[in-house]
Amino acid sequence: MYLKRLEIQGFKTFASRTVFEFQPGVSAIVGPNGSGKSNVVDAIRWVLGEQSYSTLRSRKAEDLIFGGGPRRAPSGFAEVSLTIDNSDRTLPIAFDTVTITRRSTRSGDHEYFINRAKVRLRDVQEATATLGGSYTIINQGLVDNVLDLRPEERRRLFEDAADISVHEQRRNEAMRRLRDTDTNVRRTDDVITELEPRLRSLRRQAGAAKQYRDIKHDLDSVQIRLLRLQQQQSEIQLAHAQAEHGQVQQQVQQLQTRRDQMSAQIATAREHIRTLREQISAVYAEGSRLHSRAETLQRAIAVADERAKAVTQRMHEFTQGQQEAEQQLTQLQQQLVELNQTLQQQQHQRDEYQRDLQRIDGGRASYNEQRRALRNAVDQAQRAEASTQAAIRERQRQVERLNELKASLSQHQQNDQLLVQQAEATRAQHHTALNVAQRALDAHQGTLADTQQAVTQARQQIETLRTERATNEEAITTARRELNQLDSRYQALLQIQRSHGGVVQGVKAAMEWASKSGADFALVSTLISAPADLELAIETALGARLQHIVTPTWNEAESAIAALKKSGQGRATFLPLDTLRSGGGGDAKTPTSGDGVIGIASQLVTADAKYAKVVDYLIGRTLVVRDLDVARREIKRIGGGWQIVTVSGEQVSS
Repeated sequence: MYLKRLEIQGFKTFASRTVFEFQPGVSAIVGPNGSGKSNVVDAIRWVLGEQSYSTLRSRKAEDLIFGGGPRRAPSGFAEVSLTIDNSDRTLPIAFDTVTITRRSTRSGDHEYFINRAKVRLRDVQEATATLGGSYTIINQGLVDNVLDLRPEERRRLFEDAADISVHEQRRNEAMRRLRDTDTNVRRTDDVITELEPRLRSLRRQAGAAKQYRDIKHDLDSVQIRLLRLQQQQSEIQLAHAQAEHGQVQQQVQQLQTRRDQMSAQIATAREHIRTLREQISAVYAEGSRLHSRAETLQRAIAVADERAKAVTQRMHEFTQGQQEAEQQLTQLQQQLVELNQTLQQQQHQRDEYQRDLQRIDGGRASYNEQRRALRNAVDQAQRAEASTQAAIRERQRQVERLNELKASLSQHQQNDQLLVQQAEATRAQHHTALNVAQRALDAHQGTLADTQQAVTQARQQIETLRTERATNEEAITTARRELNQLDSRYQALLQIQRSHGGVVQGVKAAMEWASKSGADFALVSTLISAPADLELAIETALGARLQHIVTPTWNEAESAIAALKKSGQGRATFLPLDTLRSGGGGDAKTPTSGDGVIGIASQLVTADAKYAKVVDYLIGRTLVVRDLDVARREIKRIGGGWQIVTVSGEQVSS
């Protein structure tokens, strides 16, 4: 990967658009003081996401924008674009060429672009975090400052050069999220603490609701069984009612037939009454005729005195007329007898009428009075007959209604008796079912009490288990968090080890050559393991020798050196195992313990057996002590060629 192009417009002294083309190899920008060489470096820093204005030699954002001159107006914005060849995918972006652009305006707006797509500052920082190892910008005096740095600061510089900053940013972001998560967890605990009293109340209510639901379920089951029994009884009653309905229909049909017969009889009776009325009309006509004859007789009586002689002569004719009247009267009497047979209540009046007719011979003077009385009697008889017939018809209707009511009451009485019997049977069944249900309810209540006690115990156990589970989950979460942190650190270190991060370019090139050629090369830093409390002392003792390369043979080391010379990628130190000699740490004057002396460094570390010669060569004459006082005492006592290191990282040489 290499820089291809740098475009600057409106940044500091670059008023016009300026393009720098970088070809493969080394590019240098030279010029006198004040010509703007440092502004190019500042532009590269700025486009890569630098936020410190002091590092950019400015006090505020407006200082980065071209401020104008005697012949040039101020610029309204500053824009820098950096184009990188990413064919080897050093940047985590799926493009062979990546252009990073940053733009700032006088209004304070800042915009970032990657391949003309607008992104965030964080995206730019994450994308360019891997540039720290190969494109670290070194200012004036930085080398001297690096030499004067303390071990912790120098280690920080090495970590920046080893591309660890992106992982640290991710770790810081993860830690920030963890802190936010812890805050949210504490808030959740507060909410849970606030809601726990309500939860207990809700649990009690839920238990009561569940108990009510169970009892209601049992009650519904009993009611369903009761309704089913009632339905069966209703179906039986319906069947009986349907059968009775059929019988009633037959009775209705019989009554309708009887009604038709009675209607026919009534029609016959009406026809007979009409005939009788015609006969009565005939009697009225005959009475009128007799009335006319009576008037004739009266006129004859009026002239009787004058015609006394004529009466005697006509007596015979009168006697004949009287006989004819008697014959007619006999016929009327026969008709009246027939009427008396039909209307028995009028016999007495008809007898009086007959007697009145028979008393016609009693005298002529009373004949008219008898005739009027007879007419009145006939009228009264007719009115009485009509009233009697109306009364008879009313009585017949009443009798029919009473008969129908009697039949209906009898039928209802039979139905009521049947319903009473069925109700008694149903009551007996319900009473039996109620007893069974009561016994079942008592049993269920006992079971419910046992169940409630068991549920209470189970809830207590559940609460205990929940508490234990919460504790275990918290412990598991803490353990997982620590495991994730350790795993992240392990993966980061493993990645650094695999990519040979933190080593000089020559050593890195030699290790890459060994990976390609299949040679068994190993760095000293990967071969030696020291206790945690002695890491600083061993690291101080080894120093730059941590980046020495251990090879099996001299020939392999020589081949690697030839490859480095050919590529011109730097230098490296090789330790061939077949020609390496031990360090000779067996001096009898050297103490191994006590008096503040911890021991010889080669004996305090662990390594593979085949690399024991390397360990002895490197730190076989290195003594580890507690502090500088012990080191000062021991440096006077032991022989030459030894070095002493303290636990805190001080180094003393003879």
